[in-house]
Amino acid sequence: MRIYSIYSVRIPQQFLDKWIPGRHILDWEHKITKKKLFKFLWQPESREFLMVYYLFNHKYAALNFGGHSFSEYVRGIFFEERKIVYLRMHSKEDWLKETEKMLRENGLPEDIKVIWGKEAYKKLEEDLQGL
Repeated sequence: MRIYSIYSVRIPQQFLDKWIPGRHILDWEHKITKKKLFKFLWQPESREFLMVYYLFNHKYAALNFGGHSFSEYVRGIFFEERKIVYLRMHSKEDWLKETEKMLRENGLPEDIKVIWGKEAYKKLEEDLQGL
């Protein structure tokens, strides 16, 4: 699999062929559907970054495009209209912190909150139904 470094992360070529980058690391638009990035996967050790738009899920991206098992990724959901990035994978807090750092280093504006944990889940519980 050919991989290019963009935004100091490793994005598989099949994503670069189908997505148009925007102002920051979570501002991507699918070339064909014109849908925006909704979910992403980040592997802090390999710096691999995968993305999907709404209706697809994290597991689909990991199994079909990822170089790691599903459990080896931090999973994120970007609620653009609410200006919130919700991170899943609560067992490795150092990876969650590294993910926030990567997002900020790659242009995620400060007015977009990056949250995780039980309190974050409670805050977004209604939005997370079915995701």
